[in-house]
Amino acid sequence: GTVAPTDTGHRWVDTVRSDMSFRDQSQQYQYTVAFSWAMGQIALGSLDIDPTNTIERMMFLVAMMFGFMFGSSVVSMLSTMMVDYRIREKGKTNMMRTLHRYFRENSVPAHIAIPVQKQAEQQLSHTAPLEEGAVEALQLVSLALRSKLRFEIQRPHLLKHPAFRLWTSVNSNMMHRTCLEAVDFVHLRPQEELLVPGWAMSSAYILVDGEMSYTHAPQGSPKRPSKRVETGQWICEAALWVEWTCVGKAETSASCQLLVVSAEALLRCLSEDPILRDSAAEYGRQFHKRVTSARPPYSTWPTDLEVPFTDYLDLVASMRAPVRELIGANALQQLSTRRLGKAIDKLRNEVHASRSIVLVTGSGAVVRVVSLVVLRVEDDTGRVFTQLGRWEGDCVRPAVQLPGLKQEAEELVGETLERMLATKVSLLQGQLDFP
Repeated sequence: GTVAPTDTGHRWVDTVRSDMSFRDQSQQYQYTVAFSWAMGQIALGSLDIDPTNTIERMMFLVAMMFGFMFGSSVVSMLSTMMVDYRIREKGKTNMMRTLHRYFRENSVPAHIAIPVQKQAEQQLSHTAPLEEGAVEALQLVSLALRSKLRFEIQRPHLLKHPAFRLWTSVNSNMMHRTCLEAVDFVHLRPQEELLVPGWAMSSAYILVDGEMSYTHAPQGSPKRPSKRVETGQWICEAALWVEWTCVGKAETSASCQLLVVSAEALLRCLSEDPILRDSAAEYGRQFHKRVTSARPPYSTWPTDLEVPFTDYLDLVASMRAPVRELIGANALQQLSTRRLGKAIDKLRNEVHASRSIVLVTGSGAVVRVVSLVVLRVEDDTGRVFTQLGRWEGDCVRPAVQLPGLKQEAEELVGETLERMLATKVSLLQGQLDFP
């Protein structure tokens, strides 16, 4: 206002209001008036100063146009938000009105209607995460690219399972297709049930996010304490390999996101690759043996969260030699041959000769596995049955350890234990009480 060119010889600071000249005021007051004028243009409010030359008039017009566009945009945005909100609320109101009508027509008593209405209101207040089917732009993307996209999203959760990590390493393209056809996300609201005792299951789940509790309560058995399902934990993995019926109840205590794996679709995809088919068949065979043999006294009963002795390391140790060799060769490919030198060749020969078992864990670590079954026997006074030494010729060498035996291929833990009782500690056979 004080330095811009003027074609009239006047500036707005020369304006006098109530015997007060803007030019005579402090610089702070002049800037405050200028800012007030700018905000008045944007908000389309009243002004107490007028342009006095062409430059000021042009600035006045530009500010008015900007204020008009800005104000219109804000009003339009607020109107749209209010309309969307009213539409959503109207839908919820109609749903609750229909529920109340249902209660009246069926004479539902208050002690049932009130908790039903309360839970329905809680579910309506929950906003579900965006699902792939709701993203219309993805329908324009090619199937191959969509499979890669879905694989990258699901990959961090699936690769925590060593078997899926193995299959991805062997044939990543087939796993892309598997993720598209056999794996999907599912969202559950609070207080929703995922498992109920007696339900037949055809899919397995992975808890990706949220809070869920599980209660082991097989039909005809007393209810047991609930336990928290950990993030990343598999639920009903047995359904992928056997005809599984739920033996417990899983219920969400907060909103949950889960990854669901369809058994039928998974096996259909894996069967199209001979290597994946053979390894999956052997994995399923070993898993099935442990499901059918899981009972006291050698183990606990299986649950929807855990089947005894189905850890990946235990399963691989019992697999047939060709499959163990495949798993070992895949693991050795991930080791640095330059750093290990000749040791890698020796280990490769041992794997090929079935003298060593090497595999990749769910975290990506390469480990060498030796499967041992160790027996701990304790009497009522707390004394533990322990080996103290070993005969070597005419001498006894100290060897303090619990009795144990190496588990053979194709052998279950219970079978190894029976072999140990029949040979190594035969004096205990028929004298033990298992918990």
